[in-house]
Amino acid sequence: MKKWILIFFYLTVVISCRKNSKNSYSISDFNTSHRKYLQRMVTQAIFDYDTTYKYIEKNLTPTELKKLSKSEHPILRLAALEIIKDKNKGDHYALINDFLDDTAIVIVDEGEFGQNLRKIADVIFNRSEWRSSEQIKKTREKIILKHNNLSEAYENLKKIPAEERFYQSVREMANRLRPFHEIEWAIYKLAEYRKTGDIELIKKIMLANIFRMGSLCFKLMEEFPNPAYIEVLNKFRSLEFPQRRFPEFVEGGENLHKEFLTAFMSYKNDSSASALKQIIRKFETPSDCYNRKSIFGILYSAIQKYPSFLHNIYIPQIIRLGNVDTSRQIILITSNEKNRKFEETEYENIYYWR
Repeated sequence: MKKWILIFFYLTVVISCRKNSKNSYSISDFNTSHRKYLQRMVTQAIFDYDTTYKYIEKNLTPTELKKLSKSEHPILRLAALEIIKDKNKGDHYALINDFLDDTAIVIVDEGEFGQNLRKIADVIFNRSEWRSSEQIKKTREKIILKHNNLSEAYENLKKIPAEERFYQSVREMANRLRPFHEIEWAIYKLAEYRKTGDIELIKKIMLANIFRMGSLCFKLMEEFPNPAYIEVLNKFRSLEFPQRRFPEFVEGGENLHKEFLTAFMSYKNDSSASALKQIIRKFETPSDCYNRKSIFGILYSAIQKYPSFLHNIYIPQIIRLGNVDTSRQIILITSNEKNRKFEETEYENIYYWR
């Protein structure tokens, strides 16, 4: 008897959940003429702006599209939302805010960038339009505070101020297991709060991802210096130098030797002086494997940017070994430009895209 009571309870819960489910429409709930196209999209399992998508765009009514946006199949929901978005150009504020909690994952064909797993909310947020900067601001804040598991939450970290109301959410984002290019932005934003209790966490994350570090990590250590980060810089130097040609430090296509050396020289202490001495010793012997002139040029420029008695004593040696032209200014570019987003005002709309 107890067994049957449990079964009855289970079925009651399942039926109740399905009845109240936000996404409860099946393919059979749509017009017969549409079903084969909807089924085809579900079967192919990869979202693309192909002939099936074009059919749905052309033949489903606004009412049917709204219904499709609540389909039990994530790929159909995404198709409906993209079409609704395209048909309502200029203002997607309400649409985006209604569907930020749709975190179902869909395979999206992104052309030359391949087929990638994307959350529905991330896809519809990308290339969206708002009527005002205030709408963008509100959406960003909502994403950070209430939907910080989205990739767009990490992208938007660079657009929000380091205010206390965002702090707990940012720290939570930094502690997640995510692609490191996202975590980089989380720990950089966390560093902006300049809280002593976060130093060890940030250092631990960078040490665990020493070979994945991009220019943003070195920018963090340069702009928010702390003696604890010397360990990260020394580990990067000791692991990378023996194994790879120095000018070819790359992560995501970026040359990192410039960012690394500039960050290290910014510390102006015994550790950075010791590292400088070892770097000079390593590259003082000519070798086909290294662009010595470039290395010593960067070192000279980094010391000029962060002058220190500990470093200045090496300047004559650097100039001599690298044949450095001291008559011209060497410009160090250490900012991370590749992830920059921008906004453009046009026809009273605010466009937002990567």
